[in-house]
Amino acid sequence: HALTRVRRRWDTAQTPYQRLLATGTLTEATRQRFQTLYAQTNPLALRQRIYDQLAALRTLTDGPTAGPSPPPPAAA
Repeated sequence: HALTRVRRRWDTAQTPYQRLLATGTLTEATRQRFQTLYAQTNPLALRQRIYDQLAALRTLTDGPTAGPSPPPPAAA
């Protein structure tokens, strides 16, 4: 019997927000609210804020009885 090749076709990469918009199920008010939030979100600044807050938490827990701090997360 002959071998069959499978040809895979990948969809264009999209954010969850873009996929949600593509469904067409949002009301206009909800769509506008999400659009505003999406436009105001800076992923790099958000990541830095998270790391800063984690560092602050580590300094609060670093005392004489606390164990060593875990290493920082690996860069993506």
